[in-house]
Amino acid sequence: MPDSPAIHDKFDFSVYQNNPIFKYIKIADLKFDNLNPCKKIKNIKEIHVTGKVFPIELNENDNEYEIIDGRHRSNACLELGYKEIPAVVYQD
Repeated sequence: MPDSPAIHDKFDFSVYQNNPIFKYIKIADLKFDNLNPCKKIKNIKEIHVTGKVFPIELNENDNEYEIIDGRHRSNACLELGYKEIPAVVYQD
């Protein structure tokens, strides 16, 4: 298994404003709060079948990441054994 899933074919980086950067983030560096278990299972199945994921969105402050969008995708990738996930990162 690769360290990270592929980027979903329908991902369009051009829709993002404020000059975010794109990079792969170690899932171990992310913190998770309460997650909806039904949505998590759906994401696990989809990522497992396709091997692809839409990048998550993060704010970066002092080398710490706050998840804006993608908690379930991140957790699903972690459960599938991926070490990294693609991310759109906004820097404050």
